[in-house]
Amino acid sequence: MPLPILNHHKIDASGPFIVETDVDIPLTTAPQNTEYGVNIIRANIYRPKDSFTSGEKYPVLVTYGPYGKDIPYSDFQPQSFSELNPKYRSAHSAWETPDPAYWTSQGYAIVRADERGTGQSPGKLDTMSAGTSEAFFDVVEWAATQPWSNGKVGLLGISYYAGSQWRVAARKPKGLAAIVPWEGMSDYYRDRVRHGGILSNDFIGWINQYGLAGRKDRKWGLDTHEGTLSAEELERNRADQTIDTAKNEYRDQEYYTSRDFNLEDIEVPILSVANWGGILLHLRSNVVGYLKAGSKLKYLRFITGRHDLPFFYEEEVKVQQSFLDAFLKGKDTVGWSIPGKVQAVDLCLRKGDPGHNNAEAELATFPRRTENEWPIKLTTYVDYHLSSSLVLSPKKDPTVSTLRYEAPSGQLQFMSAPFEEESGITGHPSLTITTSLSSRDGSKPTDNDIFVTIHHYDSSGKEGKRLPYR
Repeated sequence: MPLPILNHHKIDASGPFIVETDVDIPLTTAPQNTEYGVNIIRANIYRPKDSFTSGEKYPVLVTYGPYGKDIPYSDFQPQSFSELNPKYRSAHSAWETPDPAYWTSQGYAIVRADERGTGQSPGKLDTMSAGTSEAFFDVVEWAATQPWSNGKVGLLGISYYAGSQWRVAARKPKGLAAIVPWEGMSDYYRDRVRHGGILSNDFIGWINQYGLAGRKDRKWGLDTHEGTLSAEELERNRADQTIDTAKNEYRDQEYYTSRDFNLEDIEVPILSVANWGGILLHLRSNVVGYLKAGSKLKYLRFITGRHDLPFFYEEEVKVQQSFLDAFLKGKDTVGWSIPGKVQAVDLCLRKGDPGHNNAEAELATFPRRTENEWPIKLTTYVDYHLSSSLVLSPKKDPTVSTLRYEAPSGQLQFMSAPFEEESGITGHPSLTITTSLSSRDGSKPTDNDIFVTIHHYDSSGKEGKRLPYR
């Protein structure tokens, strides 16, 4: 039985900025929510006070995702929240999204929307589908036409809030002026649910479905205003990624092709930020997204450190803000809007050993370097060969032999000779191997998942930073 949709829109002007909760955004492009007889996305809006008192207009930063616009960061990930730079966190902070307190103080409005079928937004939950991307399209165009908007919209967010940016930017909504996908996958199949074809689908448990019971008790924000849905209704009203991705194995199946889009269709300026340590979901996607995007002005920035914290580092917020100021305010103090003025690639070099999970030490130890292109033009490509003696060498072993290991816990490790001079390994390693399977119990295995990792050891034999492999 459909729930009656209620309007819980509230405005609070008692603090340093205006807070609007549960604003109904009408959808015109996305398919109709026939299950509920309505077609809305709900969002919270944070904007400077003079947009209310004197009608001042501001550029808008929009986020659109499934974790719940009303869940305080301090509840969702309390340990992570406690480690954020205090300058960029507040009671209104939410996981993987820009902090409203800081950005409104810098002359921006924030629209934080619950994705269709999640949080307080009714409809069918179907992450990264064409339908939910079309709803995001409508949210962006709506934000650009509000009386407190200057007509320019930017997208800024981490992970899911970055992955959804690629998809909506390719649809070219009116008003979209720039995007900053920060560690966000652009390839649903290869980088989200089947890494190299290998099933990886655990994210559904993080998603805050519309109508889910008990959210208030688990500190996931308020229960849905219209009430909760039964287990049967919840199941009927979602496309369960854990089921769908297990059933659909191959890239060319309709489940995946229906989520396809063309990166080449993106035209707005892009600052794509990739983390050297994000080898599962995001590293490849941010690099490939940068390479394939059709934008005339596009930049690739590499960072290191944890997934959650660098977005809020002082240096990184300054980069975000200068980029967005250039295209949303027309204040370009760096030269982002001038072709060739800013070098296209900014690298963080993982050099030395500052230890693990030490942001200050990493920032102090790892130098930065800029390049004009990616892959780096002056790269020297070297072939290394595996040998039966477990050596990794530029010289090919003339003998032909077979090495065996016991799955799933066994492994083979190949070691190179020490490097004789300082060298940098930067780019896209690839590995070609031939394998076969056999079993001890007479069964006939038909599938083989292989994980390959590059490790670095210093002259004393201590393992250093792992090098990303893709």
